[in-house]
Parts: sequence; C-alpha cells; structure tokens
Amino acid sequence: NKSVRSNYSEEDYKVKFWTHIIETFFAHRQNMVRKFDTVYIYLRIVVFNDKEVVVDGMTGEVAKTATKHKLYDAKLKSILASKWHINNFLETAPCITTEDIKKAKLPIIQIMGMDVHVYVLRLPCHRIYVVNNVFSFSFPCNMKPLREDIEKLINGLSLVEESIKYLSKANKRNSLKKIGRY
Repeated sequence: NKSVRSNYSEEDYKVKFWTHIIETFFAHRQNMVRKFDTVYIYLRIVVFNDKEVVVDGMTGEVAKTATKHKLYDAKLKSILASKWHINNFLETAPCITTEDIKKAKLPIIQIMGMDVHVYVLRLPCHRIYVVNNVFSFSFPCNMKPLREDIEKLINGLSLVEESIKYLSKANKRNSLKKIGRY
C-alpha cells in the first residue's frame, strides 16, 4: 500500500523489503557474507576463502526515495568505495592476468524505495574506470506484473552473483599462480 509506505524510513525499506530478498537469494552461496550496516544504510557482499577476505564483492546504498542528493551522492560514494575495493583486490593479486582485470566487474546496487539499479565498475584499461548501468528492477508490489517483476529481480541479483563469482575465480587462479612461482 503506497500510503503506508510513504511513512517508511530508509531503515524500514532495508529491513522490511530488501534485506530479506538479498539474504534469501545469496543464502546458499558459499564463501559469501552479506553485511547490512544499520547506521549508514549500506549493503556489502564480501567474498572470502578459508582463511581471509578476498574482496568486497559488492557495495550498495539504500534510500527511501530517489532525491537528487541520494541519487548522485550515494552513487558517488558507492563508486568511490568500489574503486578502492577493486584497487585493493588488484594489489593483493599480483599475478592476476590482464584478461582477468579487464573482465572483472564490481557490482554496485542502488536501492531507492522499491526500485533498484545495478551498476558495475570495471577497469578496461590501466587507470581507466568505467561505470555501466547494467540492469534495473523493482520490488513486486502489484499482482498484475508480479511474475515479470520477480523475474527481473532474480535476473538483477543473478548479474550481481555472476560478477562476484568471477572475482572469486580470478582470485583463485591468482593464488594458484603464486603457489606455482615459489
């Protein structure tokens, strides 16, 4: 009901809608931890191996509505955090191939009420960072487009999952190369 949702806070959107969906979608994925910060209203998915964190695989922001400030400032904050995460990943993966670097995509999720935008940050060339808007979807609210909205939601989260899996595999290949060098 739109009138009830108009009284929701950013925290309400995160707790009542998106946390459950994201937790449920990623629940069976091995080596991934979902983190939802309740103070700064952000989302993270961390990929780890048996011993340590490999990479912060996704960043995201939750907002009640799409205001100019929320849209651009929150997006910029997520992009800068993702840039730091991808640089950190590359520093800890000295044997990573150029091909893996070019194919790696760090997902960014921006949630504005019931709408979600999935972006990816990629590094196609040395020191050139590109952000692409790859998918948008909404939380299913009406019976009429329910099937279509659920399919879009699953497709959007699947894009995030595939990007994170690629980072994990690239890290594993890098680790094997390090072992082979010594």
